[in-house]
Amino acid sequence: MRLTVTGMAAILCVLLSLCAVRAAVADTSPSPASTAPAASPQDTAARAKDWLHRLQTGDIDRAQLTAQMSAALSPDKVTQISSQFAPLGDPASFTFLEQQPVPSDPTMTAYVYRVVFKTTTLNEIFSLDKDGKVAGILFQPAQ
Repeated sequence: MRLTVTGMAAILCVLLSLCAVRAAVADTSPSPASTAPAASPQDTAARAKDWLHRLQTGDIDRAQLTAQMSAALSPDKVTQISSQFAPLGDPASFTFLEQQPVPSDPTMTAYVYRVVFKTTTLNEIFSLDKDGKVAGILFQPAQ
């Protein structure tokens, strides 16, 4: 089963738990000093990659999620996401692109990674709250 842009768009809507994550990536204005405890991109990459795998397999560790993100990832949504992402297999590469505070909540940080699969390339936007909980995960077609 190949992931289509239309199919991916439907799944992407499910993954966005905070609209602010999208704004963090799109906002090019200078950001105020962040109060978020920014983790290193390398440490966060391991978590972002792990969460990609968790979404592919349906193995969701809700203890790592904010309450809002946990609610957004209902069992039905996880099944739907897994059916779309599992066929992609393991990424061929996983590369850090940027990190920035989420403009609507500077206690959160968004990390952007380029994920290359055999059949498609995506950007994974992985956001953490001030306590290190996963506050948002969004996949977008890479440009």
